[in-house]
This record gives sequence, C-alpha cells and structure tokens, in this order.
Amino acid sequence: MINAVIIDDEINSRNFLREHINIYCPNIKVLAEADSVDTGVHAIIQHSPEIIFLDVILGNHTGFEILDFLKQKEEALTFITIFTTAYDKYAIKAIKYSAFDYLLKPIDPDELIKVVQKMENNKTTQDVLKYDVLLGNYYKNEKKITVNCSEGIYICKLSELIRFEAQSNYTKIYLSNQKSILVSKPLKRFDEMLENEFFARIHKSHLVNINFIVKYNNGIDAHVLLSDNSKVPVSFRKKEAVSKIITALHQGNKSH
Repeated sequence: MINAVIIDDEINSRNFLREHINIYCPNIKVLAEADSVDTGVHAIIQHSPEIIFLDVILGNHTGFEILDFLKQKEEALTFITIFTTAYDKYAIKAIKYSAFDYLLKPIDPDELIKVVQKMENNKTTQDVLKYDVLLGNYYKNEKKITVNCSEGIYICKLSELIRFEAQSNYTKIYLSNQKSILVSKPLKRFDEMLENEFFARIHKSHLVNINFIVKYNNGIDAHVLLSDNSKVPVSFRKKEAVSKIITALHQGNKSH
C-alpha cells in the first residue's frame, strides 16, 4: 500500500477525491486529510506520507506555502506531490515548469488513474531541486524549468534555451552553453508549457527562442539562422507569423 495525505480546504473536494481513490486506486491508503497550511504541515510531519494530493489554493493561502515552510524547517521533502487545482494559469505554469503532476478540478477519474499509474511506474521520490524551481517560479518569477533525462534532472533558465527539436517521441533541447539534452517527451509538451513566453513553433519539428534569431530568410527555402549558427526551417504556413515576430523584434530593438 502507498500511504497518502489529502490537503484541500473544501470538504466536498476532499470527499470526492478520497472516494475516487478508494474506487480507482485501491493500492493507495489515505492516512489523513487537512484543510489548511497549518494542518497540512502537521499531517505531513505526523504521517510521513509517500504521496500528497495538494490543493493549490487553501483559503487565503496556497499549497506552495506548505512546501516552502517544510523546506525552511529543513524537513525532508521525500514525498511525491500531485497538485489539485481549479484553473490558475500562474500556478499551473509553475507546476509544469517544475515537472510536477497535477489534476484539474473537477477531477476526472481517468486522469486520476493515469497520474497515479505514472507515479507508480517511477517510484523514486521527486528531487528537492524540483521544489526549489517550483517555489522560485511561483514566488520569485525566476523562469526556470526542470528537465528529466537519463542522466538526471537539469535545471535550465528559459533564457538559456535556444531551441527544441522533435525526434520521434523524444525532444532534443539545445542550450546556450553548446550542450544538448535528449528528453523522452514530445515537442508538443514543451510548446504547450512555453506558450506566451518568448518561444515560437516555426515548424512541426522545431520550437525556437526568438531572442536567439539572428537572420530570417523568407524565400523558397525559408529558415531562420540562430546565434549558435544552427539553420532551422520555417514551414510554409508559419512564414507570415515568423515575419511578424521578426518585425516586432526589430521594432523592440529600435525602441531600446
């Protein structure tokens, strides 16, 4: 059995989640429930759960405050965290950047099963570095992401990411220090994660950091040249969008 704690300020949400865990995830035993930052901290310290289902919003506080408090008290963050939240774009972006799992409310049983199965297939507890990135992104807006690969966990500033290239179901990430990382996630995941940041999907196989674009050739062989001397193709249907990006970049540089 996997021991768990549910932390949510809404009793109906706790009841719903507990009942669905009992039905769809019988190998998880809910040891305790909590409805606030204080009671959540107490439940974690008292029960040492392997997994916590943590609501992002707890009254006038956030679930992130529990993690921050435990870190400040140098408590071991050895549990796996699955966040539960109604849509909150800032919280979800921080969670995605940090490579944590989350469930949107109202929780879909299929999504619950999928997340729990993913956790079971990778039983190593989440690295404390992920919590550092999560809290930094949410409280300090540091704009970093954690990237899991066969070598371990990389922490990358968004400003260090030059481009992403799809390689079947994998993605190769190119960094400004001339290193590259191969990740077992499709390019679509990074495209969604970095939406509204300074990245553009200019081709079905390429996502680029527009700040690294040096030149744009919009001819028949449309492509951009990046500062690492890589030549990245631009698909026909993306040519107009890339032209607008280049124009905006040029106007922005002139204004500084």
